[in-house]
Amino acid sequence: APPDDAEGKMPALRQTAGEPPAPRQAVGRIYINARQYFGEATARSWDFYIGGYQPAQKWLKDRKGRILSPDEIVHYARILRALDLTAALMTEIDAAATVKER
Repeated sequence: APPDDAEGKMPALRQTAGEPPAPRQAVGRIYINARQYFGEATARSWDFYIGGYQPAQKWLKDRKGRILSPDEIVHYARILRALDLTAALMTEIDAAATVKER
């Protein structure tokens, strides 16, 4: 598993007793049904685009109506973490490029 760092933690599947708020991605949570969600999920991983697709959203949509296996849960948590770290690196690169252009 990837190590935690100052940017955040690895998302984990959690359960709640109540109904999920709308939209599906609430503050720090991505709900996969009425009771289960991935915690420590960032909006930037949920909203991140690659070539016109939002991988975090598409991955779940492709598995709609299925029960996720333990391996799929770990895989999705890793996808969320990778997207979050990629977005953070892109922000750093853009900032460095902006400074260099001055």
